[in-house]
Amino acid sequence: MNYLVQLNRAINHIEENLNGELIVEEIAKEAGISKCHFQRVFKAVLGETVKEYTARRRLTLAAQELARANLSILEVALTFGFESHEVFSRAFKQFFQMSPSEFRQKSATAFVHVKPRITKAYIEHLYKGITMEARIVKLDESLVRGVSTRVNEVNSPEFPKNFSIISALWKTLREQARDFSYQKLSLIDSDLNYFAGVLVPDEEVLTQLELKQLPAGEYAEFLHIGPMSNIAHTMNYIYGSWFLNSGRDRGEGPDISLHTEKTDPSSNENEVRILIPLK
Repeated sequence: MNYLVQLNRAINHIEENLNGELIVEEIAKEAGISKCHFQRVFKAVLGETVKEYTARRRLTLAAQELARANLSILEVALTFGFESHEVFSRAFKQFFQMSPSEFRQKSATAFVHVKPRITKAYIEHLYKGITMEARIVKLDESLVRGVSTRVNEVNSPEFPKNFSIISALWKTLREQARDFSYQKLSLIDSDLNYFAGVLVPDEEVLTQLELKQLPAGEYAEFLHIGPMSNIAHTMNYIYGSWFLNSGRDRGEGPDISLHTEKTDPSSNENEVRILIPLK
């Protein structure tokens, strides 16, 4: 069976009906699979149930509506299928760690636990572009030297510009570092500051470059496989599915991308280790 095509049909049906009633039997029928088998395949391939995906997508769209529209919280709740203000507020707070009114007051348009739409390219990436089960690792405190600049958010229209920005930054690092034999890595923090650098043994090395300290602690490690142009799929899976299902919370510190012997940003064989700090 071509589960990729069938799941894509199911996702399209869900997305077209997020502000209406969604019945699993009808979604499975759209996919051309029996209800029981469809639910198993959906969970196995995408890492979440149909109910979880639907609720998270509705909450994400509701948050976007709260940020840009003048509708009341109740009107937004009813638009996306929540039966009352109370039910919506409870689900919203559980998902975003703040109430709808707090979210609106902060005018939050970027949030960590966002659930982007699943696409055919995303499903293909899950098949071959990422290790879906994280390896939990412990890292010692370490020092890095490098150069930094601000980049665009993963799901923004400006995101494709990041590749030329980051390429230029690595060129700057190579010119300034002189000694490029250390472990290469990149960091990105919650303010979208991208840091291209190397691990150094002490503060006296490469003093012409910025110095940062990576905190010791537990990290969730994933292997991204494929060109860096697909990195948005990996990050969307980590933040849009893995964290929501793992029972773990994100810790303090930047996301880390450790280069490997196979790191080549434009290659289909590219491999990068992604490490996310955990509480």
